Amino acid sequence: MNSQLHSDKSIIFAEYFRDRESVLKNKYANCNIAGNPKIGNGIILNGITDKLIYNRLTFNSIRFVINPTINNQQIVYINATQNISINNSNQIIATGFSYPTYYYVNGVNTQALTIGIDNDVVIVTSTKIRGVNVIFGQNTTYYKGSIKFIESYNRILTVSEVKCIHQGILYVDPTPELDCLLDLTAERGFIEDRTSKNKINNTNVAVKKKNTNIMYLNGTDSRLRIPMSDHLKVNNLIVSIWVNRTKKVADTHLFGTWYGTSFTAPYFNWNIQFNYQSPSVWSSIAPIAYVPNVKDEKWVNLLGCFKSGHSNSIQVNNNPRITNYGTGVFDYSSNQDLILSPHPYPYFKGNVGSIQIFDIGDISLIQVDELFARIYNSQKGKYGL
Repeated sequence: MNSQLHSDKSIIFAEYFRDRESVLKNKYANCNIAGNPKIGNGIILNGITDKLIYNRLTFNSIRFVINPTINNQQIVYINATQNISINNSNQIIATGFSYPTYYYVNGVNTQALTIGIDNDVVIVTSTKIRGVNVIFGQNTTYYKGSIKFIESYNRILTVSEVKCIHQGILYVDPTPELDCLLDLTAERGFIEDRTSKNKINNTNVAVKKKNTNIMYLNGTDSRLRIPMSDHLKVNNLIVSIWVNRTKKVADTHLFGTWYGTSFTAPYFNWNIQFNYQSPSVWSSIAPIAYVPNVKDEKWVNLLGCFKSGHSNSIQVNNNPRITNYGTGVFDYSSNQDLILSPHPYPYFKGNVGSIQIFDIGDISLIQVDELFARIYNSQKGKYGL
């Protein structure tokens, strides 16, 4: 995945700062001041009476530069169950934040702080944080040290953005260049993998005549088998499939890697399926993750992310990602193929548009959200969305 910097700084500034909820840079901003904090190298809080109060602060990402004089103290009070503190091991801790939460100190993915010097801290969490009165400097005890500035963002910052922020570079994140391993579509009466230009011959899946990039599965015996090859044996991947289901059947396995033809356990490495109205992802590395109540007879984009040894995620269209966590790694040593509508499970009935598999490497789940959105937005116009 590539990233780049834009040379037009005025464009970067307008784009980059659009998500800020608040900024405090060596001056009092839109917050209430209690006590008598001093202006020195930042705002100096005395650990006795000083605090900064932000009203109704909402964020996914928050950044502050602090120079604490002692450890084992709270920096930010958000509400009764959520706060940010320094523990007695000099680590930054976000209590009550949803998993996954990522910590960066001076541009490095770590929780370790150094007492007595400036620490540029960024905390990124997958679930939006909401505080009526967010207090920097006090809860049951007061924070002692300086705060150079505070920034909060109502979106999830990427790893590349965090690094550029710390380096003082304003960042524009372009569309990532993903490695597409499979791009299956119907073309001119046959089904083709556009990445290799290979035609898929072992299929009884019909090709729609009026709309040649649509595959039709009859729900009776339609099945498509794609022979496994080495370049498809990846550990971290995103699968995108466009479907328009016309028949509601329980436990319809839609697309995945299946072992042989007997479908004996463990069945597959990864799989996208339907449980009545609930599209889901399931794999050998983590329990099922599903999205409820998806309407039939409408085009939907099912996006599955499988991170070997870590998690399964699914997103339908541009709705929030649902994730389940586990452990284990994929095993590609057994005989298996990629199969659309595997049997003896109930056959899928409906239309299938493009099917794509992307190698995503070792990226974070926060970056997965961004990639899901970009894949969906780049293709939705083809399906009337």
